[in-house]
Amino acid sequence: MSNSSNSSTNVDSTNPTSQLLLPPKLIFLMSNLKKLVPTSLTPDTYQIWRSQVEKIFTANGFKGFLDGTSSCPTTSTEARDLWILTDQNISAALYSVISTSILPYVLSLTHCYEIWQTLANRLQSTTRSRVIQLKNDLHHLSKGDKTMMTYLLEIKSKVDLIAAAGCQIDPEDVILYTLNGLPATYQAFKTAIRTNLQPLSLDDLYSLLCTEEQNLIQEAANDLQQIHLSDNTTALLASRGRGRARSNSYRSKRGRGSSQNINRGDRQARNITCQICSKNGHSAIRCWYRTDPSYNDDTSKTALFTIPDESQSSSWVLDSGASNHLTADSSQINSTEPYTGFEDKATSSSRPMS
Repeated sequence: MSNSSNSSTNVDSTNPTSQLLLPPKLIFLMSNLKKLVPTSLTPDTYQIWRSQVEKIFTANGFKGFLDGTSSCPTTSTEARDLWILTDQNISAALYSVISTSILPYVLSLTHCYEIWQTLANRLQSTTRSRVIQLKNDLHHLSKGDKTMMTYLLEIKSKVDLIAAAGCQIDPEDVILYTLNGLPATYQAFKTAIRTNLQPLSLDDLYSLLCTEEQNLIQEAANDLQQIHLSDNTTALLASRGRGRARSNSYRSKRGRGSSQNINRGDRQARNITCQICSKNGHSAIRCWYRTDPSYNDDTSKTALFTIPDESQSSSWVLDSGASNHLTADSSQINSTEPYTGFEDKATSSSRPMS
C-alpha cells in the first residue's frame, strides 16, 4: 500500500497540470467555435472572420489571449500552468477555423496572441488592397445589356465584399455608383433621383429601377410597333407611286411625240414666205392682204419680179424658186400666159406692163 501511495505522489509531482480542471467557458469555446464561425479564414474573408472570432472570445472572457494583454503569470506555478493550459487549447481551437492555405503561416507559432498578430500583419495589407480593388470595380460597374436585377445583384455583391473586408460604404455612395452605371435611356430617371430632396433608401431605389426598366421595355415595344406600321404605309405608297409614275411616263412619251409633231409643224410654218407680203410664217392663201386690192408692197414687187436686161443679154439666171414670174418680154420665158389679174404691174423702170 505504501508503494502505491508513493507511486501516486510521484506522478502528481511530475505532472502537476493533471489536477487542473478546464474552465466551463473554455470547454464551451473549444466545442462550439467551429459552429459559431462556419467560414474558414481566407485572404478575402479576414475582416469578417476577425470580427466573429474577436466577439466570441470577448464574450467568454478570453480576449486577452488574442491581443496579448493576458500574459503568463510568474508568481505562481499553478497559475502559470493554468494559463498555459488555456492558451494552448485556445490556439488549437483557433486552428480549426483557419483555412489550409493560411495555416502554414502560423503552425510554427506557440502562443495564441502570436497567431493573432501574425494573421493581422499578413492579411491586413492584402485586405486593404482588396478593398481598393473592389471599390474600383464598383466605380466602373455598368448595366450594359444586363437585366436590372442582374446589375443590382452585382452591385450588392461588391458592397458585401467590401463590408466583409472591414470597410463600410455610405448608402449615398452606393446610390451614386448605381446611377452612374445606368445607360443614357435612364437619363430622365437619374435626373429625377438626383433632384429629389427626400432621402432614398437602397431598397426603394432598387424597386424604382425595376419599375423603370419595365416602363422602358414597354415604350420600346410601342415605338417598334409604330416603326413597323410606318414602314408598311411607306411601302404601300411607294407601290402606288410606281404605278402612277409608269402611267405618267406613258403619258410623257405620248406628250413628247405630240410636242415633236407640233414643233416640226412650227418649223415648217416658219420656213414659208408669203408671196404677197413677203413675210415668213404663212402662205399666200392665208395672207391678210390677199383680198385687199389697195395693198401695194414694194418689197413684194422686188421679190417677185425679175429685172429685164436692157442689153438683151442671152445669159440666164438661176430660178429663184418663185412659182410665177412676170416679164415684159415674152421671149424670155418658154411658156407664157397673159396676166388677167386686176392689179397693176410695173417693171423696175416703173414702166407699166400692158
